[in-house]
Amino acid sequence: MSILLLLAQLLVQMVLAVVILVAAAAIIWLLWDTTVGPSARAAAARRRAPGVARP
Repeated sequence: MSILLLLAQLLVQMVLAVVILVAAAAIIWLLWDTTVGPSARAAAARRRAPGVARP
């Protein structure tokens, strides 16, 4: 097999690995943000605000 084909295959594998890692990080960040992160804290504070009409 040509060295160029091996290098191309390695490049494709590295790009796929980076894409998978970024996607996993995004999913983990979204789960954290909506469960214990700032968005969840802000939503809890809005629920606790006295005298605010709830939609």
